[in-house]
Amino acid sequence: MLKILLLLLFVGFQLQAKEKFIEFSLATAELPPYVTLAANKQLEGVFIDMLDKVQAETGIKINIFIMPWGRAINEVKKGRIDAIMPTLWSKDRAKFLVYPSLPFYRFSASVLIKRIEDDFEFTQLSDISPQKVIGKTRLVLVDNEFDRLVKHGELSVYETTKLDEALLMLAQGKIDLVASDGDIALTTIKRLELEQRFHLFAIHQDTSPSYIAFSGQFAHKYDVDYIMSLIDNALKHP
Repeated sequence: MLKILLLLLFVGFQLQAKEKFIEFSLATAELPPYVTLAANKQLEGVFIDMLDKVQAETGIKINIFIMPWGRAINEVKKGRIDAIMPTLWSKDRAKFLVYPSLPFYRFSASVLIKRIEDDFEFTQLSDISPQKVIGKTRLVLVDNEFDRLVKHGELSVYETTKLDEALLMLAQGKIDLVASDGDIALTTIKRLELEQRFHLFAIHQDTSPSYIAFSGQFAHKYDVDYIMSLIDNALKHP
């Protein structure tokens, strides 16, 4: 009897969740293989498939906008868009973004990329000379230690708007290294047909939790932990 009652309560909760209409706008950059704008202008990729499943399972409506990362951050900061993904937690971003308790996705290890002919061998970030210029996509977080060293002038970074630019500069010898998420790096290198030009080093072995972070205005009106619990529950179901 107790099991039946619990089942009815669970079903009731699920129906209530679907009946309570939730809609939010979401900004993201084009990040193959996670988010890709296809030739027919349709959105594709790992994250798009995940969000399609969330919308089908929960009834939450998510309006996705593709834009450069810097603009995405600013639009959410100003409250013109409700949320942004994928974003790692940082103290500076937490001043204007509201992070739910649950992450949306765990990224693979960040990597350093070098030219095959370069004799550089990676040991640890603090051993890299400030004379070496590291390319990185603007506003994309790589690693807490990496960001600390950059802030204190112990690493030299050249920021680009897209990873493609940094990788092409590396191939041309204009910079010494590139830092990126591993999966994004591998996908981009393959698309640029530069697989034979580069070697990758894992910066660390741990995965990094990434979030759908919300604007302060949206979080003031809605319980973002509740929304994220619905999203997480939908993604866990086969």
